[in-house]
This record gives sequence, structure tokens and C-alpha cells, in this order.
Amino acid sequence: MDHIEFYRNFPLLPPQSLDPLKADGYIEIGEDQQCIHVGMTELSVKHTSKFYSRIIDECDKEVGWDNVESFDKELQIMTIMLIDEAKKEHKVYVDFASENFSSDIDENSVSMEFGLKKYMDVLRKKCEQLADCWALLDDVDSSLCVLQPQNPKRSELWRRLAVSDFASALLEVVPDLFCPQITVYGPNSIAAPLNAKVKGARGMWNGALSARANLEAIFDFPLPEPGSFNQKDIKLECGICFSYRAENEDADQICSSDPCAQPFHRKCLVQWLTTKEDTRQSYNTYFGKCPYCSENIIVTSK
Repeated sequence: MDHIEFYRNFPLLPPQSLDPLKADGYIEIGEDQQCIHVGMTELSVKHTSKFYSRIIDECDKEVGWDNVESFDKELQIMTIMLIDEAKKEHKVYVDFASENFSSDIDENSVSMEFGLKKYMDVLRKKCEQLADCWALLDDVDSSLCVLQPQNPKRSELWRRLAVSDFASALLEVVPDLFCPQITVYGPNSIAAPLNAKVKGARGMWNGALSARANLEAIFDFPLPEPGSFNQKDIKLECGICFSYRAENEDADQICSSDPCAQPFHRKCLVQWLTTKEDTRQSYNTYFGKCPYCSENIIVTSK
């Protein structure tokens, strides 16, 4: 008997081992709560027996135990496999410790009070909405040199692509928008003309062509092959906090000096400049010196 079969038959009994089959612990059900004990350690005093029964009932009647992939050792997280119409597999997590549902489809978690079946139905609808986005991103991942994110989640609808030795492009896909949003980052002498080409080609994305063919038509030169660069080859991280993304924002403030071209997060750069005596401010715009090369740099706070 494997662990899935065990939980299907004994969903509230924590196992000590499956070969040989042996359980350790007991279930204590009172008027208001249910406790699971393993040996001398109490694992949870979280929910009423009615709460657990609801989850188990939904697994029995709606989700199906065949779709339950695993439980963690502490019996706190149950992983369920969701397969969409395109046969893509997605993981759904039932977290008894934090009392929420989450998945690799959506960055946000949902309270268990929402209901497991209802949550799964919402995810299936989201899979339908994002099918075209994922198809495009799968094409990007297989045919272009992707710098970030590494091992992307389905909820991450963006890619940072290598464009040249000194520049990268941020490609973002949005449901119901035919053309992905593209922004080139790097030295101004490289990024400015490429961003002008992107602006001029707006609305000309051809869905019948590959992502590579579309981008090379826009930029008018061949793009690097997959694996030809890595994230250390091109400046991506903020020169102040040394992270790529902060609060879901890219390091998109680039020093205009071509030899430097160091990126910064807007918030980090504003905070840095406000500590310098030679920084000038006009309304929400700051005029100061680049922390790296000391050339003039301008940033507008949001």
C-alpha cells in the first residue's frame, strides 16, 4: 500500500510506516476541535472535525483521490494535481497549517473557507484564460535565451531575454492582448533605438510566427541562441540592493552612461539620492550622481 492509498483509506490517521503498514498516533475529537497526535507530539489543533470532513468529502466526491499527489511528513500540506485542457499539469496545495489554498497558477493564496471544489473550478477557468499566454511563453523558453526567471512558475507571465552583449529585453504577456509588451534595457545607445523599433512595430506581432521570428523582425538582427548567455553575463541586478526584482518591480532605472549602464530599482535609487547632499529635487524628480560611475542620473519617484 503506497502513501496515497493509505490516505485514501485512512485520511485522518497519521502513518508511522507503510511497509509494513503501521500507524502511530490517534485522533482526538471534541465538541469544538480535532487534534492529531503522533507519538508525544501534537501536530495540529486547528480545525473542527466538520472542517476536515468537508475537505475529505470534496476529495471523495469532487476532486478524486487519484489526483492527490502527496502529503508532507507533518500532515500539514496536501498536494493535488490539476490537469488542464491542454494536458498541462499544475500543483494545488492545501495548507492546513496556514489554512489556505495556493497553486503554481496564481501568486495569491485563498482561505480554505472558499472551498476546495470552488477553488479548483476558479483555477480551471484561469487555465483557459492563460492558455495562449503559456503557449507563447513555452515557445520563448524553448527558442530564446532566457535570463530570468530560472525555472519559471506558471504564474510568472514575463521573461527577461538576452538581446546582445550589453542589453536585455523584458517580455510580458497579458491575457486578451494580442501583442506582448516588450521593453529593452541596457546602455542608452543600444536600448533607445531598439525601444523605438518596438514602439514602431506595435500591433504588428504575427501570431502565426514564432516568438523568435517576431522579435528578430522587430529588432532586425538575430537574437542569441538558448544557453549562449547566463544572468551573470548581462547586468540585471540592482546596483544598490543587488536583487533582480523587488516588490514585483524590475531594476529598470539604467545609468545613461554607456560604459556603466548599471540598473537600479526606482525606489532604491530614490532612497540613495535623497541621502546625498548634492542631489537636487524638483517636485518628484531627483537629479544626482550615479552610485557607480558618478555620472549625472535622473529618476522620477512614483
